[in-house]
Amino acid sequence: MLDFFSSNKSFKSIIEKFFLKVPELNQRDKNFIINISKGILRHKTILDFNISKYSKSKKIDKRTLTLLYMGIYQLLYCDRIPNYAAVNSTVELSKKKSKRSTTFINAILRKVDKTAFKLEKKCKDEEYIKFNFLHPKWLVDKLIDYYGNSIAMSILKSNLDIPKIWLRVNLLRTTIKEIKDILNKENISFIQDYYLKIYLRINKFDDNGIILKLIRDGSLYIQNPSSGHVVKLVNSKNGNSILDACAAPGGKASLLGQIMKNKINLTCMDIDRTRMDRLKKNLLISNILNVDYLYDNALTYDSKKHYNAIIMDMPCSSSGTIRKNPDIKWRLNKNMIMGFQETQYNILENMKNKLKIGGELIYCTCSIFNDENEYNIIKFLNRNDTFSVSDIRGLAPSKFINKIGGITILPNEKSYEGIFAIKLIKNA
Repeated sequence: MLDFFSSNKSFKSIIEKFFLKVPELNQRDKNFIINISKGILRHKTILDFNISKYSKSKKIDKRTLTLLYMGIYQLLYCDRIPNYAAVNSTVELSKKKSKRSTTFINAILRKVDKTAFKLEKKCKDEEYIKFNFLHPKWLVDKLIDYYGNSIAMSILKSNLDIPKIWLRVNLLRTTIKEIKDILNKENISFIQDYYLKIYLRINKFDDNGIILKLIRDGSLYIQNPSSGHVVKLVNSKNGNSILDACAAPGGKASLLGQIMKNKINLTCMDIDRTRMDRLKKNLLISNILNVDYLYDNALTYDSKKHYNAIIMDMPCSSSGTIRKNPDIKWRLNKNMIMGFQETQYNILENMKNKLKIGGELIYCTCSIFNDENEYNIIKFLNRNDTFSVSDIRGLAPSKFINKIGGITILPNEKSYEGIFAIKLIKNA
């Protein structure tokens, strides 16, 4: 956590590097570290409130602050951890990591009341507003301005939930029935998605490692159904050439290959070699064949080859995935959104030239900000009269179809992640 608060790096990248440095950690320890860290990021506003309530110091160094976050989070939110254990473990850690702050940390933790201020457990709307819905104020204002109070509040509250785990059944390796039978036999409760039956939702991984084994052998893939609704927009006929322009880590590509039973010519491109290596591994495990790989940049990619379809899963703010990635709300700022918007539009302009007449561009983001979604599409259509929005009725549930003919899924939709997607057709 100290690395996160001392930089603007993503929590995911930090934790992956940390686990590589400490390979002796077992899965249970890894899960504990991730859960505590993400809990701190979800409820940081409340932790800050408690620190300011019990501390007279206006400036606390980041190392000491991180230790306080760890201790107070356990006191307020980890009901299975006794108060004394939360305090003692944090104090002992401070003796190793910040010895001069040990007395200060011990004093603050012993003042925190476990039954006291946990705003989000039960509160009135005005209390949420007072504390910015436990999000930065600019982000709250932006969502309220675009969606209105009611929907914005629903999104912001859902961001505080621990996300459920969605698993996609890989029909190239197994069947839905076989997976259901295994889960029932192991007493692993699950819910099947209403719209896309290959998606099953579980609350957590089982202690016996059954789910992890099924993931490792390619029978299951961790993926939110929102991504499945994007892939459904692709008109993937047998033999079609399809470019996944920002492909890593391969979730959409693997689903496309699964749906078409490997009867398409799929090209996966990404600018990051490490992520591309992970993509290759994921597709191999999933038994996806007929794939070409390109190390290239979607912004500048130049080729004489033209495709029947191009999927562009754009680099974006990821504002629709804050529930899963709570660090986003503390790393993101307005200038970054403007930067994403420009990059997205430039990728769209470049990729239009790689499409056959009658071909389709699938533009998608995991953002719920208009700046990265409708704005870019309207701007593009105004400047490119040979393109039009394709009718997706019948391909997507009507409740998800937005005012410009794409799909918008908000993160308050039954554990769905927030996503935007639209299909554009090249007419001439």
